[in-house]
Order: sequence, then C-alpha cells, then structure tokens
Amino acid sequence: MKRYMGHLIRSAEKRVDHFLSTQVTNEKDPFYGGMKRAILEVKPTIYVMADAASVYLNPESRYYKDAALLRAMEAAVTFIANCQREDGSFDYPSCNFKSAPDTSFCFKRLIATYRLFLKYTGEGELDKLKDGYRFILEESLNALLTGGFHTPNHRWGITAALMQGANLVKEDNPELAAQLLARADQYLAEGIDGNEEGEYAERSTGNYNAVVNNAMMAMYEETDDKNYLGYVERNLK
Repeated sequence: MKRYMGHLIRSAEKRVDHFLSTQVTNEKDPFYGGMKRAILEVKPTIYVMADAASVYLNPESRYYKDAALLRAMEAAVTFIANCQREDGSFDYPSCNFKSAPDTSFCFKRLIATYRLFLKYTGEGELDKLKDGYRFILEESLNALLTGGFHTPNHRWGITAALMQGANLVKEDNPELAAQLLARADQYLAEGIDGNEEGEYAERSTGNYNAVVNNAMMAMYEETDDKNYLGYVERNLK
C-alpha cells in the first residue's frame, strides 16, 4: 500500500481542487457551500468532503491544515445540513426522493469522514465540523430506521449504515442503538442473495457486486461477533 500512497494523495488533491473551483461561495445562492450542478444534489459534496478531510489531515498533502480548505469544508457542512429532509433523509433528485438507500450511501461517507475528524484531531479542534457531522449523522438515523429500498443492493447499504449508526449512538442512546440493530437483523434474516461464485441478485460484476461486498465488509467491521462470517455463509441462498 505504501507504494500507492503518493498517488492516492495526489488523486484526492485533484478532486479537492475541483471541489474548491466549483463550490458556491455566495451565501444567498441555494447551492451555497456545495458544488454547482444542473440540479440541487448533495451527494457529490458529501463524497468529496471525504477527500477534503483526508488531505486536510494528512501532513504529506499540500492541503494539510489549509485555512481556505477549512472554510470551504465548514460551508459544505452547512450545505449538507440544508439539503437534509425533515425526516433525516437525502434525495437522489433525478429519481429518488426521501430515499433511505441514498441516505445510507451518504451515511457511509459521512461517518467515515466524521471518524477521521475524531481520530486525527484533539479536543477543541475542528469542533464546528465535528458537531455539524454528528448532527447530520444522528438526524439520518430515522430515515434509515423507517425507510424502505428499491433494489437488492440497497438493503445491504442500509443494513451497513444501521450497524454503523448503532455504534455511533450506543453510549448516548442505547435504546436507539438497539432499535437500529433490530432493524438490521430484519434485513439479515432475509438471507444473503449471493451464491458461491460471488454473484448477487442483480448479477452486476462491474458495479453492484462491489457495492454489496463493501457493505458486507462494513457490517463485519461494525460487529464484535466473530461468528458473523459463519452467519453469512449459513444464510447464503
């Protein structure tokens, strides 16, 4: 992995370059803090914020602790919060509104970025970002808990996010954490829609198989149950 680290950092920096060049800075614009697009969409900003956090926190990056990038990230959090629905969900505005699966895909990037902030900052550092992310993440939990899905891979994106959410709130709100895990168990009880060749129901080697595999790995990482892989094997259809 070390041989690729420089490439990964440079690639992330290029994405952050694009983010900064397209971010709306006019506070009266509905896109303020987000990346200007043909339609009002939050997902690209959420995704690129993971890159922004990574390079901001990495001493080997030219964006390390860059003041302008910090201001841009703070504005982006405002944009993300403004795009969140009253039920905690996010839209995929070309087709899915109040979408639990798209909320789960956003949640995956949001919690990864939040965990970077927690791991690589001290007390009192980047509090505006950490508090903003925490609020958005907790608001998302209702949509994940109550929403449905449209396609087979969506269930596993939601299940992984439910388990990540449970770990997020387990100390402050153990009752909600238990509800999130119970909902995840309902999805798992349906069985894993895969076979011994690694194909899932959508039979999408180029895309959705990877989405499901990433969700499965996230579920494994979130659980302390060392028998989880055996559980998956027993429930393969």
